[in-house]
Amino acid sequence: MAGIFKVATLNINGVPAEGIMGMLNEFMQKQEIDIILLQEVTHTDFESIRGYKTHFFIDVTKRGTAILTK
Repeated sequence: MAGIFKVATLNINGVPAEGIMGMLNEFMQKQEIDIILLQEVTHTDFESIRGYKTHFFIDVTKRGTAILTK
């Protein structure tokens, strides 16, 4: 039987780590998100979101994307 994954996508619009991490962590835990795709990421500090592996790319414009997976 195939697994079911909860996937979310969110444009965080460059919000600094301290502004978004608490809300993002609470949302992901409460909704039991397996994979989340983030746009307009300006930082690479996702250590506060435990239980997820982070893959990110930020280019010379200082904005990029991130994928967090369980």
